Amino acid sequence: MKNKSFILLATLFFLLACNNGKTYVEMLEDERNAISRYIASNNYQILNTLPADTIFQSNEFFLAENGLYLNIVKKGTPVVYKDGEKITMRLKALQLFSIEETVLSGDRKSTYLYNYPTLSQESGSSALYGQYEIISEGSVYPLINKYIGYEGVAKMIIPSKIGNSYCKSQVWPMYVEISYTGEEIPN
Repeated sequence: MKNKSFILLATLFFLLACNNGKTYVEMLEDERNAISRYIASNNYQILNTLPADTIFQSNEFFLAENGLYLNIVKKGTPVVYKDGEKITMRLKALQLFSIEETVLSGDRKSTYLYNYPTLSQESGSSALYGQYEIISEGSVYPLINKYIGYEGVAKMIIPSKIGNSYCKSQVWPMYVEISYTGEEIPN
């Protein structure tokens, strides 16, 4: 019986040791490469400073200190949100590891309650599309930092470290188009 337990334990250890999965460092490198490929394939220009007037050309993205790439499509009306105030977000997302540009979240609308410096899901509003949460540090960055306001629209490349929990666990970067009123996202 002792030998069977030892053989079973040794076999289990061997199988675990032979895991061909990637290390976290390798997954981060794959993520950097995916973001770089996406930027290059779309001819995006990366800016190290936010334009003073926050007016972007369609191919310009500001690289924020947290790794987020931001393009403000429409600044919207400046507004000071109060705690508990409703904010509706409409989002389209693309997982950058896809061979084809498959939109994962379609055109998804959800309502959140503003509780500075975060948003929380409103009761009865779906924050999920399959396993993909809409809300993340990256998706609220332009709003929380007051770069855009009511009816504001932004395009972002969100690295996994500031993405939703599923993207963090899979080390998946996302390209996101988001509006903060629920209006249709311009093509």
